[in-house]
Amino acid sequence: IFQIVSSKKSTMVQLSLQLTEKYDDRQMRDHRKNLAAVLLAGNTRPTPTQMEAVIDHLETVSDLTHRGWLDKGMVHNSFSTSIRHWWAALESDITLMRQAYHDATLYDEFEKLAQTYNKEHKKRMSPPIGTQAIKTFLESEAI
Repeated sequence: IFQIVSSKKSTMVQLSLQLTEKYDDRQMRDHRKNLAAVLLAGNTRPTPTQMEAVIDHLETVSDLTHRGWLDKGMVHNSFSTSIRHWWAALESDITLMRQAYHDATLYDEFEKLAQTYNKEHKKRMSPPIGTQAIKTFLESEAI
């Protein structure tokens, strides 16, 4: 039994590391940078195509976290800031996508994990993510 538990934990850590590496690789950094630039410009809303690489990845992280397939501590350390801020920046756009596709469940795991992290931060007396915090986050992503 110890070997099974140890193997499962090792797999959870490895998968968590792989998803973190993918989020930080060149291609994903470019997607994040481009999406942040569109949001910062403010003259148009991002298209689903512009959003999908980033939010699909965060949805996958969120889904696997909720299923217990990832190390929650590693996910929190690697993704909580991104999940909270990307959700705050894109919530209205995701709502529009849900309406356009007639699918209220679109990116719901991403939303649930963002809400979970927001509740944790509220318990620590952290202020909610406002417009300035979103702007600062997007500026760091756009570099």
